[in-house]
Parts: sequence; structure tokens; C-alpha cells
Amino acid sequence: MGSIAEVECGLRWDDGLQAWMVESAGLAETVLAHPGLSAPPYGELYRMLGEHFGVAFDNLRFAYSHIPLCLHAAEHAKARRGIAGHLATRRGSIDAAAPALVARHFSALKQPGTIDLMQAVVEPFVIDLLSLVTGLDDIGADQAPTASQIFGRGVGMARRRRMEAEMGRLRQHIADMLGQDPGSDDVGRTMALLILGRDALTGTLGTSLYALLKDAGPVPLAAIAFPEMMPDTGVPYTERFVVEPVEIAGRTFAVGEKFRVFLAPFTQTGEARDRAKIFGVGAHTCLGRPLSLDIWRGIGRVFAETTTRVEIVDYALRDDEVFAYPNRFLARIDL
Repeated sequence: MGSIAEVECGLRWDDGLQAWMVESAGLAETVLAHPGLSAPPYGELYRMLGEHFGVAFDNLRFAYSHIPLCLHAAEHAKARRGIAGHLATRRGSIDAAAPALVARHFSALKQPGTIDLMQAVVEPFVIDLLSLVTGLDDIGADQAPTASQIFGRGVGMARRRRMEAEMGRLRQHIADMLGQDPGSDDVGRTMALLILGRDALTGTLGTSLYALLKDAGPVPLAAIAFPEMMPDTGVPYTERFVVEPVEIAGRTFAVGEKFRVFLAPFTQTGEARDRAKIFGVGAHTCLGRPLSLDIWRGIGRVFAETTTRVEIVDYALRDDEVFAYPNRFLARIDL
């Protein structure tokens, strides 16, 4: 379906997904910033699905209504303002506590032995960080263990019902912790932070540490040239839907057509300014980017003072439609 010219500029049609694959940095930036395209309308999709099957999906739709990457135009702007405002109020507490949090969890890299870096370091660190970000002593990680999978669409009704139940438990847990009505915007914003932040940050830290360590060889961590920007991302792609006819790459796209935009090309241009675009472009740039980069620099400081050597023993990504998330990251740490 795509012409040779389209393929060369990084545009490819996928019959299985019935979507256009965007696989070059330049075209990805154009698509992500285009005002005629919107984020996937998850809430509306679940409304139609619920009407068809007689299932309300109230908790999923409540979560989507507070997650900026699920919204467009005025609704998107409102959700971003809410989350940005919350992060601003928490920034002082985060700045004061995050360095010690990074040092405490990543000090495991200084101890000889074999550990799973995800289970022993990255996952518990992100849970503690999100507790700091949300202000909740207990973020309810056990209430919705697959919360971030609500962005997957190739799933059956049984799994969708389970996700709806998980969202209900998480929503009620947050409401109880905040002492607020489950329908409040504060509850919705907190849900959004947990759903967006947990697997995206955990996956990005895991895949980036793997990319860094596998290329470093058996040298002391302090000898590794630690990059300013994460070398990989736990969010392999994002999607856009055409909401008004647009012309991109010499082709006109009709309302309803879909793009899947891969973010890896931003890490492959050799330009530092492009690497930052793994956090998005334009109005949908990740609000957590400043904090994520602060955390990454904090990990770099741990590396700079650590003389142990880390060898990767085993590594694998979990089967996940949405995130690149290591579920096995065994490492041997030697003096």
C-alpha cells in the first residue's frame, strides 16, 4: 500500500494493525506535533465497547478522562494543567528526598553477588518514588498490578473486565488514602500519575541500564561514560488518530486513519536534542521528563562513586503490547 518514497521517508502500512508505521525521527516529530492528529480516544472506544457488550467500564473511562495522552484539545490541556499543578506542589518534597532515595536503592550495585536488578533495585525504587510523587504512603501497587496495560487494545473481554475491576480497586484505594470522593479530580489525577508513571519509568530505567551495561564490558561502574540522556525507552511507540484531513509525507490522510509512531529512531540520530524526544514532542511531551532526567543523573552519580563491575547474566523483556519492560535482568556484581 505504501510507495517506495513513503518507505524511504519512514512511512509503512501494516495490514495487521490497519495503521501507518512511522519509523524515522523526522517523520515521527512531524506526526507527533501535528494539530490535525489526536491521541487514541480510549474513553470513547470503551464507551462504544461497553454499549455493545452491556458493560459500563466506568472505572477505566474515569482513568482515561484524567490521562493526558488519552485526550485531545481542551480536555487534554485541562488534564495536563491538573497534573502539572500537582507536580509543582510536590516538587520541593521530591527534590529534597529523591537523591537519598536513588542512593539507597542503587547502592545494591556496590555489593558483590548476583541479583535481579529489576526485582531488587528498579521496581522497588519506582514504587517508592511514586509514593513521593503522589504523597501517598501506599500507592496501592497490589490493587492494580497490571494497571498500565489499560493502554493495550488487542485483548479479550475477560481481560478487559479484570482491568475494570483493578481500576475500581485502585480508584477506591486512592480515594480512601486521600480521604476524598472516588469521583474527585484529585483521585483521577493520582490514578493518572500511577498508571502513566509506573511501567513507563520502570521500563525506561531497566532498558536503559541494560543498554549501558551490555556495551560497557567488565569495567568498574565509575569508568563507564554515563550519558546525560537515557539510551533507551520503555515506551517503544505512541499512536495518533486523524481527526481532520491532513497531508503528511506527500499523502493525504482521511479522518479515522491511524499512525503508530516508533520512538527508537530518536535515539539513533546521534543528536542529543533528538534523544530528548523519546519523552514526546509538542503538546504531548511527558510532564515527568524533568524528574526522570533528575533520577537518571542521580543514578549516574551512584555509578561515578562505585568501583564494582557488573556483568549481565540473563535478560528478557516481558510479553507486553505497550511497554518495553524487563521481567528478568540478572546481573553478577564483582569487586
